Amino acid sequence: MRRLTRTLLISALVLTSTAACAQAAPKISFTARATPVTGFTASGNVVGAGASLELRLGISDTEHGAFPPPLEHLAVRLPAGMRWDASAFPHCSYSPLEPRSPGPAGPKCPPHSRAGAVTAGQFAVSSGQTVAPDPASIETFYDQGGGFYIFVLAHDRALAFLSHGVFTRPAPAGQVLAFDLPSLVTVPNAWSASVTSFTLRIGTGAKRAGRAFFSLRMPRTCPRGALSFKVEARFGGATPQTASARSRAPCPRARRTHP
Repeated sequence: MRRLTRTLLISALVLTSTAACAQAAPKISFTARATPVTGFTASGNVVGAGASLELRLGISDTEHGAFPPPLEHLAVRLPAGMRWDASAFPHCSYSPLEPRSPGPAGPKCPPHSRAGAVTAGQFAVSSGQTVAPDPASIETFYDQGGGFYIFVLAHDRALAFLSHGVFTRPAPAGQVLAFDLPSLVTVPNAWSASVTSFTLRIGTGAKRAGRAFFSLRMPRTCPRGALSFKVEARFGGATPQTASARSRAPCPRARRTHP
């Protein structure tokens, strides 16, 4: 009887361990930092100043061989007091950013409608029986609703898609930037393309009548000695999963005073 009980316990532990391994979420590396806005010397990681926010994300897993499952949704919680407001900037209409359109250089994307610098990403794309890395460029443009469009173009396989970043209203815990990614299948019955890494940089400035406008402003206070960011990701695939990570950035420095 003892031997049977011991056997059952060992079997249960093995099954539990196997299930846990099968449901292990992808691993996320995440960093966030405030950088200066091009052309504005007093911007960047400064109290209450305009800034450009750089988000870097890396994803690793083995569900798709050596690649992670497809990323479906991403949400980034900003530190309390960091504010996004793009109402002062021109927006780009949806149509010129669609993959079949002439592209963001068309006439419907006015000057200063870019929401940030062009950045890069890396996808894992299936071409049948093999999955290979594919570098991509990422461009962002302000939309008429206060958020921004994300236009992604993978270079090797001409894989293109459009996403939409939206912000919640300011809250004591901080605004949340969220966007969805479509399912991307390059050939029938193949795995969906998955994201392995990307950099997103958002936040620009403009000058009108001697006054500076910024789409992103830094907090005026810094609780607990650092700015805290959190990212939450949802993945598709055979077993939908979620994963999260945090990043801490230095507190904004005080504004310089001139004598």
